[in-house]
This record gives sequence, structure tokens and C-alpha cells, in this order.
Amino acid sequence: MIGIVDLSGGFGNHLFQYSFALYLKKYGVKVFLYNPEKKYYFNCKDFNLNELNYFFLINFKLLKKFKFFYKYYKIFTSHEILEKKLKIEDFYLNSKIVSFNGFFQDYNLVVENFSEIKSNLIKNIENPLNKDEVPNGNTLIHVRRTDYLEQKEELSIDYYIKAISYCEENIKDFTFDVYTDDYEWVSQQNIFKKAQYIEKSENILERKEEAVNSVFRKMMKYNNYIIANSTYSWWAAILNESSSSVIVQPEPFYKWVTNANLLVPNWIKIARK
Repeated sequence: MIGIVDLSGGFGNHLFQYSFALYLKKYGVKVFLYNPEKKYYFNCKDFNLNELNYFFLINFKLLKKFKFFYKYYKIFTSHEILEKKLKIEDFYLNSKIVSFNGFFQDYNLVVENFSEIKSNLIKNIENPLNKDEVPNGNTLIHVRRTDYLEQKEELSIDYYIKAISYCEENIKDFTFDVYTDDYEWVSQQNIFKKAQYIEKSENILERKEEAVNSVFRKMMKYNNYIIANSTYSWWAAILNESSSSVIVQPEPFYKWVTNANLLVPNWIKIARK
């Protein structure tokens, strides 16, 4: 069977899509990545995966115009797969070519391929730290707001107050840096006044690939994390987690997405309003 995994969204979502592609490959599927948005955060070759070549893509689009092709072709969405808890054998039924669309935000899929994802990702983005990439505090706090305000997905200040209070009680010599796409809002909140450093960035989805990788590389250098409901800080935390790390995440992770499975068993959960 040929499996085509669509790459879409930003850095964090691409990593979940790579995870799903590696899951398929482990079970004998010949996997290709399709990158219609032409965002290249990683080199797929480092993950031992291939991108659809131009010749295959042209023929694939041509075949989709004929009804007979759909006897051999099927589309699965991540929503369908995660909601119905579909297994690898479900994809093989009556299909020679299968397209997989969506974000596949599932902790269990990440765990299954974690060592391969981590080693290959570090190979992709790791560079010697520049002087300005060395963290100031020992804990990273991520605040994402810009696109979330319209979606009503932003975390309240109450979440950060409770998370910081927990870290002050449980982390020796607790200090923190803030990474945010809303510097003005963060600078107005008393709870963040003790920040050692604030990373001012525009919406991470709008940044060029090199800038995203540079910020992420720095985010991976912290000992502890208070993450937002963002796959970007979720990945930074899980890839750098150690036995001594304190990692705090919101519960539920999203308000409106019901099929994501992003609550990590040993992380501290703070209820969101």
C-alpha cells in the first residue's frame, strides 16, 4: 500500500504528521509526504521519508479525475482516525493508495516513534548555541494569543498564575523567560514582571522556517516548562524532558478540539477556565 501524508499547518503540526508517517512506515506502508504549502521546516530525508515527486503528483492528480480510480484510492482524516481509534489494518482494506489528511495530534503515536523523531529532529535543527540563544531563566513560559483570540482558545491569566505558583513551590531557585506573540499583553501582567527575558515574536505560524527553527532550538534548552495550548511549546517540552523536569500543561488542552490526545501522563495539569 502507498500512503500519502499531507503536510499542513506550522512547525508543531508538521512534527505530528512526521510521527504519523513513521508509524505507517513501521507497519510496511510505502510512505510519501505531500507538501502543498511548501513549508520546509525539516529535511524529510533525515527522517528516511520521501516527498512526492513531480511525476507522481501529476499522474496522481490526473487519475483522480476518473471514477474507476476510487476503487483503489481512499482518504482518511486525522479526525476520523483518532475518533474511531482506527488501526493499521483498517487502512489496508480494499485500498492501494491512501491519503492521510490532518494533524494527528496524538501522544501515543509520538511515544511509539519517539527515539527516531528526537534523533532525526535534532539532526535537522541542532547548531552550536549562539551567545544570544543561551536561556536566562531555568523555566520557559509560553504565551500564545494572536490567532487564538479570534478562536477563543487563549489561556486566561489564571492558568499562568496557578502554574507559576506551582513552580515557585517545586523548583529550586525558580526563574523564568517568556516566549510570546503578544508582548504588549504579557508586559502588562504583574505575574510576568519577574521574567528574566521576554522573546518578542510575531505569530509563529507567520515566521520563516529558519526563524522558527532558531527559536525552537533555544526553547529546547530549558530545564522546566509552562507550556501554552500550542504544539510548538508541547514539542519543545517533550523533546527536552528529563527525570528532573517540571512541565506544566493546561487541561483540557483545547476548548474546541475534542479528538486531540496531548495530555502527557507525568506532566502537571492545571485546569483552564
